[in-house]
Formats: sequence, structure tokens, C-alpha cells
Amino acid sequence: MSVIAGSATSNTTPVDGTGTAAVFWGGGDMVLDPVSGNLLVSDVGRLRQVTMSGQVTTLDQTFAWTGLAMDASENLYGSPQTNKEPNYPFLVKRTPAGVIQTLIPPAAASSPDISLSSIAVDASGNIYGADTQNRQIIRITQAGAISVIAGSGANGSADGTGTAASFSDPSGIAFDPAGNLWVADNGNGVRKISPDGVVTTVMPGLSLSAITVDHAGNVYASSGFNLVRIDTTGKQVTYNFIAGAAGSNFLGALATDSNGALYVETRGAGAQIVKMTFN
Repeated sequence: MSVIAGSATSNTTPVDGTGTAAVFWGGGDMVLDPVSGNLLVSDVGRLRQVTMSGQVTTLDQTFAWTGLAMDASENLYGSPQTNKEPNYPFLVKRTPAGVIQTLIPPAAASSPDISLSSIAVDASGNIYGADTQNRQIIRITQAGAISVIAGSGANGSADGTGTAASFSDPSGIAFDPAGNLWVADNGNGVRKISPDGVVTTVMPGLSLSAITVDHAGNVYASSGFNLVRIDTTGKQVTYNFIAGAAGSNFLGALATDSNGALYVETRGAGAQIVKMTFN
């Protein structure tokens, strides 16, 4: 485990800089750019970029930038409406040139009342969202058409197909190489949605905040002070994030690179971006 950026400080005002000269609040979302290899991080109303050498810069302060996801063409998607700001769009797209486009506008008669805590993009460019308000997983096309792929809308933990399944608090989603969508269902644990919409519970009973899957299919989820790993054989291991090892040790956002390294954003005073590798 090594610290890429962020200072173990009591300061909570974001500061750009290199390595420990940078300051994060944490608690947002994080995605790795597959082309540049840089991390993009949402941090209290800011979109920030972190290079592998630890250089931190602020790219945008227009929105809260929550629920980050990126497609193969480096288009970045974000959901500014998580905190229900009335004038913010529900879903935006930022091109590699930095142009921001609205895919779903602010709440109106023609817009659904949704709240996306996490988003993911499939190989065809469709955006999937964990709609925490309605306890459903939804799909959004590039044209803005919305459909429910799983979840009845009622609070529950039932497995099943499509709307026969139920969720409690879907807080994170991520695709694996086989096209399965993994869900961090806060209170219900780690759950999986197959490409044909079948929901199964893989690791029950956990309070989770984020989830990611590496290129080999290993699943990682953050649970308070713990990191959960489910490998491709189904073996489950929980790691305690040692207090003081990386400043604030409450785990937030997760991301992986093509080499299987895991990136963890801690949150609160002393938040840092940490790189972890596994033998």
C-alpha cells in the first residue's frame, strides 16, 4: 500500500498540489481514465484529476460530480443530482475536450424523480445507475431513454429477475469482464445482476458504500473501515484498513487499473488516494 496524493491533515478545504501537498475532503467517487491512466475524483463540488505521479489539479467546479463513470472514448459521466440540487441536471457528459453536455435535465414534468448514487457504462455506451431514491437499477441510453433493469422499488432483499428482485439502498455499481453488474446494496451486501437481469446475493449482510471490479474479475467493496475482496473463485477476504496508515481510514471510492492494482479514496479530514496491490 502506498499513498499517491493527499495529506494526513485536519484541513478539509481542497488544495491542489503534488503528493502530500494536495488536500482532499474525500467521500465522492473515482474512476480511472483507461487512456491516460489518470484518476478522476469528485471532491465536494469539484472534479479533480490525479496523475500516477501524484499531481492533483481541479478540472471543474460546476457540479457536485457524483457517480463518476467513463467510457472507452474518455467521455466522463457524472450525476450532479445526488443531493437533489433543484437546478442541477440528473446526468451530464464531459467530453475529452472538456465540453459538458446535459443528458438528463433538472427535474421537470418530463423528467423522472431519480437520485443516482453510482453509475457505470457498458460496452455499447449505455449508462447504468443505482437509483437510491427508488431502490432500483436503471439503464439510460445516450438519447436519454430510461428503463428499469432490476428492482421492484420496494425496500427488500429478494433475489429474482428484473423487477421481481428488491434492493434496500443500492449505493455502488460496477461491471465485470463478463458483463455482470455488481451492486453494493447497503445493508444487504454484495449482489450481482447477470446480463439477462437475474439478481443474486453473493455476500449478504454488509453495509457498503462503493464497489469496483478489476480486469480479471476480482470484486472489491468498501465497508466502513474494511475492504472486502471476492476473487474469481468466490473466495471472500476482508481486510482492515489500519488506522493511521493512510490518514483518514474510512473507505470511500474505489477504482482499478489494467494491471489489477486497486485505488482507494479515504474520506474526511486527512483523506488520501492510496494504491494497493495484492499477491
